[in-house]
Amino acid sequence: MIFLTILLALPIPILRLQYDLLLPHIRRTSTFSRIIFSVLSMYHGIHLCLYRVLLALYTLSYWLARSLKLTLITSSCRT
Repeated sequence: MIFLTILLALPIPILRLQYDLLLPHIRRTSTFSRIIFSVLSMYHGIHLCLYRVLLALYTLSYWLARSLKLTLITSSCRT
């Protein structure tokens, strides 16, 4: 799960750098370039959203597993 989270996070800084380099030129170029830029922006937004969802699921599963482990330990100590 950690590997998947890292793999999903890798393109985010690369795309951000591309946007910063391309942004001044987009306003002076053709409609086709603006369409390509908007598709890349949409991909970046979806990618970032997926990364945040996976990170939240990973954190939730970690805390759930940890609390379950503590519950099992305390219940076995009582017997």
